[in-house]
Amino acid sequence: MDRRYVAARYRALVEDLTARVPGLAVGADVIVGFPGEDRADFDATRDLILALPLAYLHVFSYSPRPDTPAATMDDQVQPEERHRRCLELRALSRQKRRAFLDSQVGISLSCVVVQAAAGARSGWSSWRTTT
Repeated sequence: MDRRYVAARYRALVEDLTARVPGLAVGADVIVGFPGEDRADFDATRDLILALPLAYLHVFSYSPRPDTPAATMDDQVQPEERHRRCLELRALSRQKRRAFLDSQVGISLSCVVVQAAAGARSGWSSWRTTT
């Protein structure tokens, strides 16, 4: 996909950020099934995600777009396999999200409420405070 970084650099960045800012929720966008992605490539991606302190994933499968170089590349991953890989990483995302949320239980945060409906509220925090 012509990314300008390698997994080791990405790992170092995520680990550095989460070490510097305790409680930081880092998410990642993950495309599965890009042409040429074999099972070993996918497994390496999954293993990296498992090892990283990510709070959630946005997982989607590659879909060919007309007139793009990727649409005509060899080794297209079959749609059924792309779907299976998406399901696997989405399940992993649910585990990561649950672990992150569990790690925040009992922590007090200042936040700005951005949505309130039916008795539930959601908001954004920017700084951890102690009480």
